[in-house]
Amino acid sequence: MYRKAALVVAFLSVTAIAGYHLAAYGLSLLNYDSKLVEESPNKQLRVFLITSRNDGRGYAPYGEHLVLTHRRAISVPEEGYVVFAGYCKGAAGATWEGDAQLVVYCERTEPAPTEAVRAYGVSIKHVNGAAPSNTSLQARRP
Repeated sequence: MYRKAALVVAFLSVTAIAGYHLAAYGLSLLNYDSKLVEESPNKQLRVFLITSRNDGRGYAPYGEHLVLTHRRAISVPEEGYVVFAGYCKGAAGATWEGDAQLVVYCERTEPAPTEAVRAYGVSIKHVNGAAPSNTSLQARRP
């Protein structure tokens, strides 16, 4: 009898904890907008452009994050390696120059809080300027 009650309590506890974490993750999805994705030439990595819609979340609240990852899809910056976070005038963008070089474009409106130089074996070059119109990954601003 005690064993059955202990199992019920354990099950309810695990369910409550899992529900809490699932709800917290679901709410964090509301804080970001994943705009576009571009694969590396060898299809091993992807770069996502994610915008923060909250002043208390991310490396650049209300700013843009370029996130490098092996995953097929991500929703929050923490699911990959943030190679750039900051605030751009106009469009932010990135292009691949081979499998081992990513060029990030951003005409900065203030100093960038995050600029990685290497992640997952990829060198990241940062250009303080507008992304060319033929850039493979661009954020479109209204």
